[in-house]
This record gives sequence, C-alpha cells and structure tokens, in this order.
Amino acid sequence: MKREKIFEILENNGWDMSIPEVTDAMKGDRNLILEAIKNDGLRDEGSNIEYANKRLLNDKKFILRALDYSSYILEYTPARINDDKDIILKAVQSMGSAVQYASDKLKKNKKIGLKSVQMEGTAIQFLNDKLKIDPDIIIAATKNDQSALAYVNKNIYLNKKLFSKIVKSNGLALEFANDELKKDKKIVFAAVNNNLSALKYANKNLKKNKKIILLIKKKKKLLKTKKVKKIKN
Repeated sequence: MKREKIFEILENNGWDMSIPEVTDAMKGDRNLILEAIKNDGLRDEGSNIEYANKRLLNDKKFILRALDYSSYILEYTPARINDDKDIILKAVQSMGSAVQYASDKLKKNKKIGLKSVQMEGTAIQFLNDKLKIDPDIIIAATKNDQSALAYVNKNIYLNKKLFSKIVKSNGLALEFANDELKKDKKIVFAAVNNNLSALKYANKNLKKNKKIILLIKKKKKLLKTKKVKKIKN
C-alpha cells in the first residue's frame, strides 16, 4: 500500500493505527509515527506511539522529537528512555505531571522536580518523598497551584516560617492553614497582600482588622487605577 493511501485511511479513521493496513514496516516509519502522535488528540485514549517498533521506541532523538507533540507518550516508552534526564526535562517543561513516568532515580532529581511543579503544582505528588518535603519544591509547587499542599505532609508545611513564604507566593494557600495560622495577623496580611480573595479563609476576627482592611482598600484602589490606565492605552 502506498504511503499516501495509509495517510488517507488514518485521517479518515481519526488516526487510530490499530488497523490491519498498518504494516510492520510502517511501524518503523519515523514520519508516519510522528504524524500519528501529532494527531493523538483525535483518539479516544492512548497514544499512537504504542505502534512504533522497538527501534523507534529506543531512539532518543525520535522520542525528543515526539515530545514536541505529546508528553503522554512516556507512558509507553521503555525504562531506559524514562531514565534519560534530557527526555524527562523536556517532557515536564510542557506537562509537569509527566514526571510520573520518570524512573525512581529521576524522581529524586531536584532540577526535574522544580521544573515539573513550576509547570504543574500538583505534580509534586509524583516526586520522591525527600523532594516532597523540600521547601523550595513546596513553595514552587504552591506558587503554581495552592492545591499542591494536598500532597504535602501537614507537619511540614504548617511550620510558620515556611507557611509565611508559601502565602507570600500564593495567598490562596491560606485555605490549607490550620486555625492557629488563620488567626495569625502576619500570615493573613501576607496572604491577602498576595491575593485579596485569600481573606475568605482568614479567621473571622481578622476580617475586621484595621490594618488588613486598609491593605484591601489600597490594593483595590491600585487595581482600579491599573484598569483605567489599561482602558486609556
């Protein structure tokens, strides 16, 4: 079957390569497999990299090229590929949760850990236990998404010094504070200073605090000024 014909068939069936017309030779065709991976979004599930032959699956250059289209391909790649630092770094820079496919060794790598949580805060759940308690990782993850704290030991992040840094980078993390921290003026002030919506998680008594009320008024006035300038420009 001519190459043009198989492309036509795949375009018509939503790029599902699980058909008899796809021969063993085609499973080693770099361009065909790349085009199929590029169209993975048309499939109901899985990735067309499943149909690549062993040579392509173990080809680092090919995998790096395929990552331009999808990081999900690492679910189907061999262990030696998922133990390659360059490959995992590229994958997590477009999809943080791709770190779940990394080898145990690379899940301990702080550079990879930081890149993954900076892209997707909740990717912290897939990291090595040691990295899950690393302050730099926790702060970076929470800055991206406060819900990352759902995957961190409370005894670690409820430390006042660390939590102060957390809310300075994402005020909405105040939602995960305990009652004691929600009553802490400095913590609440820092959280609200970062995000006005954080006030709803503060202790009710602090919602009436003069210093915090003044901060809110100043920030609202500043936001209004910025909107006016934006409209004029």
